[in-house]
Amino acid sequence: MLAEDDHPGTDPRRRLHDRPPGLTRCPRQLGVIARGGEDVPGLREVIDDVGRRRQLRPLAARDVVERAEVAGRVGAERHVRDAQDDDAPARLPCLGDRAVERAAPAVRPVVADQDPSHGDIVHEPRGGGHVSAAVSVAPSGADCQQVAYASLVRQSISACMIVLDEEERLPGALESVSFCDEIVVVDSGSTDSTVAVAEAAGARVLRSPWRGYGTQRNVAIREARSDWILEVDADERVSAALREEIERFLADPPSDIDATVIPIRHRFLGGKLGPSAKYPGYRLRLFRRGLYEHDEDRTVHEGLWSNNAVFPFEGELEHLLADTWREAIGDALRYARLEARQVQIPRRPVPIAKALLLRPLAKLAYRTVVFGGWRDGWRGLSKIGLDAAADVTVGWHAVREGGGGDAPPMHDAPVRRGSPHIVGLAAAGEADAAFAWLRQAYELGADTCLVTDAASISNTVRVRRLPRFSTMHAVRGTDAENQLRPADLVVLFGRAARRASWALPKSVTGGVDPVAAPLTPVAAVQLVVRSREHAGAGGGASSPRPEPVSD
Repeated sequence: MLAEDDHPGTDPRRRLHDRPPGLTRCPRQLGVIARGGEDVPGLREVIDDVGRRRQLRPLAARDVVERAEVAGRVGAERHVRDAQDDDAPARLPCLGDRAVERAAPAVRPVVADQDPSHGDIVHEPRGGGHVSAAVSVAPSGADCQQVAYASLVRQSISACMIVLDEEERLPGALESVSFCDEIVVVDSGSTDSTVAVAEAAGARVLRSPWRGYGTQRNVAIREARSDWILEVDADERVSAALREEIERFLADPPSDIDATVIPIRHRFLGGKLGPSAKYPGYRLRLFRRGLYEHDEDRTVHEGLWSNNAVFPFEGELEHLLADTWREAIGDALRYARLEARQVQIPRRPVPIAKALLLRPLAKLAYRTVVFGGWRDGWRGLSKIGLDAAADVTVGWHAVREGGGGDAPPMHDAPVRRGSPHIVGLAAAGEADAAFAWLRQAYELGADTCLVTDAASISNTVRVRRLPRFSTMHAVRGTDAENQLRPADLVVLFGRAARRASWALPKSVTGGVDPVAAPLTPVAAVQLVVRSREHAGAGGGASSPRPEPVSD
């Protein structure tokens, strides 16, 4: 356990590669499972995969002895000199002449949310470092005759866009991704100068008839040739801070990370939105090529979800929502009609009342009061009201055009796969017990996080710190963590967490009720596996859960 003063993770100006070395322990999965009880089909595969991804090896000097030059990349050049001893580990300088072993994973502080009510990620334990400085190869032996320096090779990145008649907004988007090694633009039949604008910016333009958002995005993904893919729309802009952060990330991406999430800053009617749009509103937009594709069956909301722990960026992706009321209302109606095609509501009084009345009212209350949307002023209240009205429109079209059967709920839940994502909720007095419990879950291969107001941090558990522990702050912090990657399970530690749990919506708890801490970590991971199997078999979120533990 480290004291807060030893880790200034809340300073956004802190360089990402300036941090103390962390602690790596490969998961002892099979032994823990054997001691914890009966095995569950699928559990070993889940945690073995994560265990393999977490193993890091020392970077020997022989791994960097060949000179190589990479042309055509922004600032990417590598100069390597021979080290006398092949067995000497390479050392990466954090600051000045101080060096740390490459084998030790980096403890990465992140300030991922500028709205403190949602909690800041003050500690991200997994992943490699972002080292843009020189690499010092220190040979063994008392007589050191040569010290070699090399800048790490920057991995390549492709920006992928889908467009249709975007001649006005496209230039700004293209300019913001000009640092990318390749820009792939899929045009769906523009009748204006969109194609000419893209080609003039050096983009590779592909013409593909419109077949849906997911299909069009997959066309661009499959045509990309770089190591990493960045998805950007014509009405989005990569901020200068995000561009700089992506460049540092590409210099040395963590070996166990295949996807990153980016905070989205919406601009609506001439101003920025914060809590009314549930900022940071993380989206998976940067990922390794060949690992992710969109669901082509969805008509809208075809976003991606990671299979394992993600890397959260601080820099924002700016989204230009609407400049006028006419544009805002038109967009809301268009997306509502698209969403209604993938939603079916039985023509019975209770489902219809939920869709047309209860859900929109709940959204108004949560977004305005619980998430603090009122702080965005009239723009925020207008956006919340527009979104609630859009839900009514979705329900109305779904009831009128669909009907019948036990249909999926509005806004289908994301598919949960990969390593179990377990979120702990604890006030400061219960933080130590929560850390101990979550560390055991981490050893089993789970992606763990603690939402708390405690000042302490852990070397193996990601921490989202709240300004103070209250029901509203607990809901906001848990929701922000769920945006990183959909949670499978929320575990409650102490009475304060249990009192706050009543306000947690199903969307942030894996669709099921949170469980109390007396449940063992082994049982929790097994529970996630069984819950996923049940959901995959069509059982939805109604799978059996442990009985709540009384205070």
